[in-house]
This record gives sequence, structure tokens and C-alpha cells, in this order.
Amino acid sequence: MHRALPDISAAVFQKKLFVVLRLDSSMSYTYTFTRLNIQHKEHIMGILDSIAGRLGGKSTDFAHGIAGLLGGGAGLSGLVTKLTASGLGDIVNSWVGTGANSPITPEQITKGLGPDVIKNIASRAGVSHNDAASMLANHLPDIVDKLTPGGKLPQNDIAGSVMKLLGLK
Repeated sequence: MHRALPDISAAVFQKKLFVVLRLDSSMSYTYTFTRLNIQHKEHIMGILDSIAGRLGGKSTDFAHGIAGLLGGGAGLSGLVTKLTASGLGDIVNSWVGTGANSPITPEQITKGLGPDVIKNIASRAGVSHNDAASMLANHLPDIVDKLTPGGKLPQNDIAGSVMKLLGLK
């Protein structure tokens, strides 16, 4: 079953970011971010816009899989460490850095994350293993790039905030 990504809207009021997720006509959740600076708020919204706008009908479950990668265990730094340890350091460092993002292939994603991770995301999103690996290869570089403002891993838990927004934490 494919669910559409919730309708996401946001507003900044008195230096607080209010994000409203409308799951359907009867349910909505509001999340408030007060400790993030404006730059980080923009990155969170950019990530959500990226996931919502580019994944189409498979977006919710696939977005949850990406958020799980970014927020599970050691979070974003753990993901970067795992991919670097798999021999993908130059590629991943380009995503974190301020220059252009190097591309990654579905095969490299599978090697770096492990086939079980890809299988889990594929199962959740209702797509094949190859489609999940391709979707990750297409979207993970931009998402990591948006989560690393100024070419540095963030000090605060932006990935955890994204997971909360998606209802995964």
C-alpha cells in the first residue's frame, strides 16, 4: 500500500518554526522548533520538500526509510562513518563538503549500507531492491548535503528532528 506524504506546511513566528503535518482531513500534528537557528530550519524544510516533491507516490514509506538511516543509531555522523568505512569516503565527503555532490551508484549504495538495509527500505516502500537502491543513490547525496550546512556535520540533532516530523521518533 502506498500512502501519499502528509501535507507539510511551515511558518516562522517569533523565532520559532511551526511545522504542521496534515495526515488527512481529521488529523494534523504540529511540531515546534525553538532551538534551531534559521539556517537549520531552512535545511529541515528543504529536506522535507525534497522528499515530498521528488519521490511521488512511494514517498511516505521511502521517506521513513531515509529518515531511519539518518536518525537511527548514530544518526547522520554514523551514516557518514558507515559509508566512509565501506570505501566511499571521497563520495560522502563531497556531500558533506561545500562543493558539488559526487554521484553514487545503486551498487555502491548497496555495498555501503548493506543489502539488508536496502531490502528493509524496499520492503517498506513496496519497491524492488534495485529500485530502492536507485532511489537512495538519487536522493541521499542531496539530503546529506542539506543536512550539513557549511560543509560540517551538525552539532544538534537535525536528523532526529526530521524523524520526529515524519512521526518516526
